[in-house]
Amino acid sequence: MTLEEKLAQLVGLWEGRGDDGGAGDPGDPGNVAPMQDAMQTRVDTVQQFAVNGLGQLTRVFGTAPVDAAEQARLLIEKQRWVRANTRLRSRPWCTSSA
Repeated sequence: MTLEEKLAQLVGLWEGRGDDGGAGDPGDPGNVAPMQDAMQTRVDTVQQFAVNGLGQLTRVFGTAPVDAAEQARLLIEKQRWVRANTRLRSRPWCTSSA
């Protein structure tokens, strides 16, 4: 395992987190969680973010109402992409807040 791959396992991706990718203003309605900008500087996609692997996909069902079946299908596609396109072929953990 390379250093880059190990570091990639330590971070998670929050796609569509609702901000403009800036530093984040705590009063901004798009800022919905503490330190949401700590690991990402912009809104990335799995394909941009996970070139060396990925520790977790976080808030996979987002922070707004979504169609659960469609989001589950998209999640499976993302996990398959990570497994097919990274050297370690590990499936990222997934988390979601209720």
